[in-house]
Amino acid sequence: MLLLLDVGNTNTVVGIHDGNTLLHTWRIATDKNKTADEYFVLLNSLFITKQLDITIISDVIISSVVPIVTQTMCWLTENQLQKPLLLVSDQSITNISILLDDPATIGADLLVAAAAVFSKYKKTAIIVDLGTATTLTVVTDKGEFLGGSIVAGVEVSLQKLFDTTANLSQM
Repeated sequence: MLLLLDVGNTNTVVGIHDGNTLLHTWRIATDKNKTADEYFVLLNSLFITKQLDITIISDVIISSVVPIVTQTMCWLTENQLQKPLLLVSDQSITNISILLDDPATIGADLLVAAAAVFSKYKKTAIIVDLGTATTLTVVTDKGEFLGGSIVAGVEVSLQKLFDTTANLSQM
């Protein structure tokens, strides 16, 4: 079984894949202060809720935009789970061509989304992700990653608006 970890600024999505099917997913808060031990206990608890033994994990893939949590998850994978690890980067995504000067600066989340959309649709697409940040990414029908834009997410923008206006309340 493949353990998938998508570490975002607000949430981490955990998935279990058997090679053909995504069997289970969970959404947990991303916590920069959690230790590998705490994340391990949390993962183990999630597995138990689905009557799974965490030892069924054979490999781990991590896509992360939070460097300190990336380090924690890598340590957990290598030292506690003792499983092979693939860390998503511009080097690990092979089905698209990145047409930017410095591909290493692209977030793993944007790369995974572009690779998945191209793999599934093979059409030019603008990918919109409404998370902590709102991202727009462009991938062509030839599998070319052209770039995109990152702006404050809806909740972040609304909070700033409420914080900086005198007569606008959150209700």
